[in-house]
Amino acid sequence: MIKEIAERWKTNSKSGVLCKSILTTYTIGKIISSSNLKFITPIITILHKFLCMLSGCSIPYQAKIATTVLFPHGLYGVFISKSARIDNNCTIYHHVTIGSSSLRVAKAPIINNDVLIGAGSKVIGEITIKSGTRIKAGDQVFDDIL
Repeated sequence: MIKEIAERWKTNSKSGVLCKSILTTYTIGKIISSSNLKFITPIITILHKFLCMLSGCSIPYQAKIATTVLFPHGLYGVFISKSARIDNNCTIYHHVTIGSSSLRVAKAPIINNDVLIGAGSKVIGEITIKSGTRIKAGDQVFDDIL
């Protein structure tokens, strides 16, 4: 857990204390919620939700976010679906939505390695974004990019 937190802090060293705090509570919450330490989960959850509220983001513990994902402008306005997967070396700017296409069934994107998602972009649905893709600011992606 400490190694994962340190890697996230190193990757996002210039992203600000709030961003690093949210990523820290995300990492701790993700690990604790899948362990036998359930009594600590409410404390971390309250702290995580408060920090997310401050930056207007939603980063649920169920989302699979690699440790080397960079948020250069912090997590301001970033929404990531609980069933999304974001692989290594991706860059996600502010006000990005990586969301599910359904309210009942979680059908969220899989973002492969080395993807850049520009500010204000929306990546929605059960789609796959191939490695090395660059999604420009304000784009709306609803189909696979293979």
